[in-house]
Amino acid sequence: MFSKRYSLDFNNDNVISKLGKLLLDLKEQVGMVEWDIILEASAFLGEVVRTKYTSEWGLNKDAKTPMVAVINPGGMVLSNPLTEVALFWGNPRNRRYSLRYQTEMSEYHNNL
Repeated sequence: MFSKRYSLDFNNDNVISKLGKLLLDLKEQVGMVEWDIILEASAFLGEVVRTKYTSEWGLNKDAKTPMVAVINPGGMVLSNPLTEVALFWGNPRNRRYSLRYQTEMSEYHNNL
């Protein structure tokens, strides 16, 4: 399991930052797109969001991709962990692709 292999704790407040640092380290080691890592990290990120915001997994029928639905008083916010991790892997220096930015946006929408 990804979280055990890399000692990531769902309950740690800094788990998203740790995941980002881990992905940077892994990218540096492998040097190219490593889909196994991206998929496992995406599932982990989705579970973190799902757990933190009492959300649920679903399927985006148009894009045929797994999504996490964050349901809040202002409506529903969708998170696509696979896209988020893949974009971060491709360009981790871009703030908009930051895993922390994605989580902050979910948190912002959850508080509406």
